[in-house]
Amino acid sequence: ICSGMFSIALWNKKKKILTLARDRFGEKPLYYGWVNNDFIFASEIKAIKTNKSFNNSICKNSLDQYLKVNYVPAPFSIYKNIFKLESGTYIEINKSTKNFGQIKKKIFWSLESSIKNNKLSTIRDESYIIKKLEKKLIKSVKSQMLSDVPLGGFLSGGVDSSLITALMQNENNQSIKTFTIGFQDKQFDESIYAKKISNYLGTDHNEIIISDKDCRDVIPLLPKIYDEPFADSSQIPTYLICKVA
Repeated sequence: ICSGMFSIALWNKKKKILTLARDRFGEKPLYYGWVNNDFIFASEIKAIKTNKSFNNSICKNSLDQYLKVNYVPAPFSIYKNIFKLESGTYIEINKSTKNFGQIKKKIFWSLESSIKNNKLSTIRDESYIIKKLEKKLIKSVKSQMLSDVPLGGFLSGGVDSSLITALMQNENNQSIKTFTIGFQDKQFDESIYAKKISNYLGTDHNEIIISDKDCRDVIPLLPKIYDEPFADSSQIPTYLICKVA
């Protein structure tokens, strides 16, 4: 059983079949496709582009989708004949597979079907649901805290990161490290909320205040950092906070 984030490749020696699978929510990327007549796959397009024969052109349909929704949706990528495996899906490929249309694809998990098949969806006791959710979250956070290096968390002061940080700190005897990005421009700065949460939880807080110049300096690096264009403005502060952490 695979739990959490993953992208895996399994080769069946007897049947000569390759299986590629991606985790339920698509946290771990998995790209695949054809470079000339060779099938190729990797967790990053950057790896695929190291193939000496790579000369795949930009896919105009993907570019059109990017301009509409601000990212390139699966199963497409920004390049022709290179695709993203959808979340909760696996595919099977053999020697006779020559193009995308011949690939055998199967969805092994979807949020919609999970909700429909879950008995919890018919329960109206709010307190029971909250306790059940808390147990699930604690179990998930604890599983991610198995590490031989120091643990830390990104804390924005919002509901999601504050909840995860609270559960992390509750499971740790020492103060966990938290990191937040602040902006010199106060109309965008939310670091004050992160600091309040940190003080309340007693974390070892690290606050990084960045300037307009810090953000601009990252822009030339974006094509090397990310595999495809996407228009989420948080990509710049996310890179900066990861670099500091």
